[in-house]
Amino acid sequence: MLQEQIYKKDINRPINGVIKADSISEVGNEITEYVITAEQQQPKLLPALFKTLVPPAKPTCVWISGDFGSGKSHLLKILSYVLENDFEIDGRKCAEIFADKANDDFELKSDIQNACRVKTESVLFNIQEKLDGVAKGSIDPVLNIFLKEFNRKMGFDDKKPEIAEIERYFYNKGKFEYLKSEFKNRFNEKWEDARKSILLKLQKLAAIMADMEGISKEIAYKNIQTQVKNYTLDIDGFVTLVKNHLKKQESGSRFIFFVDEVGQFIGKDVHRMLSLQTIAESLIDKTDGRASIMITSQMDIDATLGNLEKQQEYDFSRIQGRFNTRINLTSANADEVIQKRLLDKKAEPQKDLCLIYDQKKNIIRSLFNFGDGSQFKTNYKSDVQFAVDFPFVGYQFDLLQRSIIELSKNNAFSGRQQSVGERSLLTITQEVAIAYKAKDMNKIVQFCDMYEGIRGILQTKIQTDIQQAERTLEDELALKVLKTLFLVKYVKGFPSTSDNITKIMLPTLDADFQEFKSRIQEALNKLVHKSYIEKGANDEYHYQTNEEKDIENEIKNEELLPDAINNELKKIFRDEIFSENKIRLSAGKVFNYGRMVDEQQDGREAEMYIHFVTPLNSMVSTDSQSMLMYSMGHSTQLLVVLGEDKYMAEDIAMFKKADKCLTKLLSGNGDNYRQQIVTDKRRVNSNRRVSIVNRLTELTKNARLYIGGQEVTDIRTTDIRNRLNEGMSRLVEQVYTNLKMLTIEYDDDKLKSIINSTTSGALFGIEMDNCMTEVLNYINRNKQLSVRTKAKDLVEYFKGNSYGWYETATLCILAKLYKMDKISFRSNGSLVADRDLYTNMTNNNQQTVLIIDVEETITNSQISKLKDSYKKLFEDESCTAQSAKDVHNAFIERVKLEIEKLITIKKEWSFEFVKPLDRIIPMLEQLKGNVYPGLYSNTVQIENIIVHKVNEADVISEFINNPQFDIFKRIDALEKGNQANLVYVTAELKNMLENIYKSSTPWELMTKANGIIDAIFNEIKNKQESAREEVLNLLESKIQSLKAVPSYVGLEENQKRQIFPIFEVLKAKAAEERYIGNLVAIKEEASNAYDRCLDLINHWVEEKQEEERRRQQTAQQTGEQTMPSLTSTKIVHKVVKKEKAMMVHFDKPVLETKEDVEKYVAALKEQLLRYINQNNNIMLN
Repeated sequence: MLQEQIYKKDINRPINGVIKADSISEVGNEITEYVITAEQQQPKLLPALFKTLVPPAKPTCVWISGDFGSGKSHLLKILSYVLENDFEIDGRKCAEIFADKANDDFELKSDIQNACRVKTESVLFNIQEKLDGVAKGSIDPVLNIFLKEFNRKMGFDDKKPEIAEIERYFYNKGKFEYLKSEFKNRFNEKWEDARKSILLKLQKLAAIMADMEGISKEIAYKNIQTQVKNYTLDIDGFVTLVKNHLKKQESGSRFIFFVDEVGQFIGKDVHRMLSLQTIAESLIDKTDGRASIMITSQMDIDATLGNLEKQQEYDFSRIQGRFNTRINLTSANADEVIQKRLLDKKAEPQKDLCLIYDQKKNIIRSLFNFGDGSQFKTNYKSDVQFAVDFPFVGYQFDLLQRSIIELSKNNAFSGRQQSVGERSLLTITQEVAIAYKAKDMNKIVQFCDMYEGIRGILQTKIQTDIQQAERTLEDELALKVLKTLFLVKYVKGFPSTSDNITKIMLPTLDADFQEFKSRIQEALNKLVHKSYIEKGANDEYHYQTNEEKDIENEIKNEELLPDAINNELKKIFRDEIFSENKIRLSAGKVFNYGRMVDEQQDGREAEMYIHFVTPLNSMVSTDSQSMLMYSMGHSTQLLVVLGEDKYMAEDIAMFKKADKCLTKLLSGNGDNYRQQIVTDKRRVNSNRRVSIVNRLTELTKNARLYIGGQEVTDIRTTDIRNRLNEGMSRLVEQVYTNLKMLTIEYDDDKLKSIINSTTSGALFGIEMDNCMTEVLNYINRNKQLSVRTKAKDLVEYFKGNSYGWYETATLCILAKLYKMDKISFRSNGSLVADRDLYTNMTNNNQQTVLIIDVEETITNSQISKLKDSYKKLFEDESCTAQSAKDVHNAFIERVKLEIEKLITIKKEWSFEFVKPLDRIIPMLEQLKGNVYPGLYSNTVQIENIIVHKVNEADVISEFINNPQFDIFKRIDALEKGNQANLVYVTAELKNMLENIYKSSTPWELMTKANGIIDAIFNEIKNKQESAREEVLNLLESKIQSLKAVPSYVGLEENQKRQIFPIFEVLKAKAAEERYIGNLVAIKEEASNAYDRCLDLINHWVEEKQEEERRRQQTAQQTGEQTMPSLTSTKIVHKVVKKEKAMMVHFDKPVLETKEDVEKYVAALKEQLLRYINQNNNIMLN
């Protein structure tokens, strides 16, 4: 049976797959063929829509969304005709035909019938297409288009709204038909034709208006000109036009705008959405729901508004409230339409197809599974579903729809994108079904055949690419593969691997899959070679445009450096597969190793390597026998031999070429399209590298491991890190055969503990072991060869050479030998002391110059002699140490304590008798600097120090700790704290005290010192009391003198109280003062205070005299009788000090004769009388 014979309806019948809003030629067929799908009958879709359209429900705006091919435009158009219900098909109203399509849903059918009984006017238009008719720069293109379509519906001019407004004026007067007939009668021209250029014929229009209005032509013309010139309209005005129109219609009638492709029209233009929101809101509110809008959009309203709100802070909540009815159509809707309109089968063929499915359902499930990375599935729920889809396979509808959408997004189509989706599914499916009509029932549709359905609407340059292949390939299968790859080029979620390409190109369900895949692979290879396609990551293939081919050829022609591929492999293994470069067997046993890839070293040289042998290696063979032989000759390597990957060399070479070429192209200049291709290819190349890494990783997990001529087969894990670390652990054991000798775990704390121990090796619990013997033998061998053993060289030797000992372990072994007196250390010619040993051993620079010597033996006699010196030097203290080194160390430590004690004395007491310590401390410091066995050879130095220490330092120390030192401290207190009073002590006593204080042996003079100190203290006390008495007597005499001043009596009481406090202060100060000099100074303070008090009294007297003078002067000026002041009954005199009064100017500095004396006395008398006559008193004491 041929496929043409299996369909219920004629597969060749004309089916219009392109639904255009403004096309009426196919409306009858479109309504008749329309399918109300199961998806549309869901409660929230058509049932919800028609319930809002049945009175008394108030209609809301409707938002219909769906991808290309989902049937949203078709549904919108059908709704516009069905609700208006003016169109008849074979004598039946279109609403009746549409309602019958819902026979299986009684409630929906009833709602359709009731909704269509309401008189409705429909205005259907594609808003994106209408945009061309709107003047560029229009402030509100949305309003302009709505007004344009409303005017068209009313029969008015849809090009010039100002003329339409004049027509509306005639219409509202009931004279619109009069206008049209008069224009025809008067000017022999139909009004509809004339209004196209009416702006040039306004005089004619004015003539008709003048007759209708009964005014002059001139006034009518002027009115028309004004209307044309000043015409404006906003959204409120537009809605008012609709509202006024509805007022003239029967009650309850509706006016609905059906607007196609609103989402595409709005795009990211916030202002268009705001305008649509205002129109929708105003129409609903101002007409009480009688006027509304139904629109279509690819995205639902939430997604559309979400995109806009991301860019601008606008509130679109109101429009969401207006579009309460929302219908979202999916690809399932398109599938059902195709199945019912086109693929519905006759009963008998359907049974046969169901039988085929039952026989081959397992094969079908396996064949059309495109992997976990694919979103396209063929999961037939029943045999009927398979039969309905035949000869198509279930996945093809979704894949074709997604292909069309993505091609459209990438500008693959000519013309307007909105028509592409409608054509893509129904029309393409019919064309393919027609192409298969002469085939038998064994054939299924190959996906490449879908290409013919869109060939005619592709951009010319894309068609040219395919046409060029058709002329030059001369390989039908390769051409089909090329078309298939073109269709899926931009589809996400469909891995275009050779396996999946084979599946979607299978010609029959019985085809030999592997044989057909082999042919497909040959075709793919051929297309890659000719640059029609490129091979990307994960065995995926991608169609290339001509521009992409040019770049691909540039990539293929790119030259690489010889080591570029190996370097990339090294980087992959190092950075992304196995980054480690050391193996840790324990805390201390950490071994660095090098890396190699395909016999090329990666990084610095090392004692052992991990060597990755990849599918790109240049070895003759990597079979087991060859690797065993290679491993035997490279015993310090862990061979990691990866399995085969026949595309690895090609892929990694392609990656490196593309990376190099595309980097250059990206930095160069080029048009945007070419730069986009470069960017896309970089993304593909990045994925290619990811694929390379993933494949190498998988190969590494299962790689064969070889060590020392043996294959390692007992490491079962496939975890790369664990597997390779275990392999390296075994390599370490084989390379370092003496590593097992190291049975103790050493660390830095252990090293410090050994070095800082104060007992000998035996007492510390150290015994010779194999490791210590090995190290000591190495040192002795060097000594026999007259070779100096440096610590650094020894450490490096035992790191390698079959030992593998870590540095800290070797240093600890050396420290043990040192503590057992087997070796000693020298640095820069000097022996290294215990205190410096750790730094010398661990500091890299110092370790380089640290010499290791075999230790010499110290006799018991030498030990005994040093212990005797210890006893003499340290006041009969015995040394308890036994071994030569311990005695030596104990001696040094005791010297340190002695130095600290003497330094403390020197810092605390800086007396003359302590100065000998300045010589003794450096001597002890020099002794302390001896490192083992230095003291045993410096006995003379020790004896000399004993003499000085016993005869000087010990005596000083003993004196300081003796009670007599308290007497000396009294002398120190006098010298430092009572020096001011010592000035007044007799010279003899002072000299005796000074001699004791500065004596180098003051302990010999302490008995005499006590008497001298007592004598000095008694003398100071007596002189203090005498000076204090003098001061107090002077102060009292000054007080009495002030009271004796005649003007004192005339002072007010508050003034008198200000005179004497200073003298009381000075009395208190004298009573407390302990220094004689300060008591003497108080006398001067008393005299100064006395003078200040006299000045103060004079000041008060002058004030009183001035006050009296002003009083008398005032009385004289006013003529009043003046009464003597009570306070001035007694004359108050100022006081002149004796020193001032007696200071006479005399011509001669010396009195030589009696005459001189008489002249001087006369002058003095004259001056004294002058002071008296001036009303002054003269103080004589």
